[in-house]
Amino acid sequence: MLLVAGLLIFSQSCKQKSDDPAAGYLLDEAGRKDAAIVVHLRVIDQCDISLSPLAGSRACSPVRLHKGIKDGSSDTIHISHNYLPGEFLLGFDNSAEGDNDSLHREKYIIVSDQDLEIWINPLYEDDPDSTWFQGGERENNSWQ
Repeated sequence: MLLVAGLLIFSQSCKQKSDDPAAGYLLDEAGRKDAAIVVHLRVIDQCDISLSPLAGSRACSPVRLHKGIKDGSSDTIHISHNYLPGEFLLGFDNSAEGDNDSLHREKYIIVSDQDLEIWINPLYEDDPDSTWFQGGERENNSWQ
């Protein structure tokens, strides 16, 4: 009997998320929403993109990995509200087949309650002419 009551309570707590049709995100009971980062890749043939939080139990280990993103294409990375607000490293890995030369670059970003859109050339991620965010971006444009 206790087991059945425990399962009922657990199943009710799992139903805490609800769809927000206006935003297309999942909201929890506290009204927190997931965030999205849209990465527009430029100038590099092909790249793997990873996202690693800098704090918490998964610190410095990728929570998202997107492979084979090509030059001129865009990729959307979704971040659970459990990691927000937070500081992250966007990692860019590029290695040609049969080539021992590989490229690994990182871009430090902050994600709070605002979705991000970033245009980046991973070869020159620290150059302001090669990396920029959408207009109205509050956290990352202030120190770039």
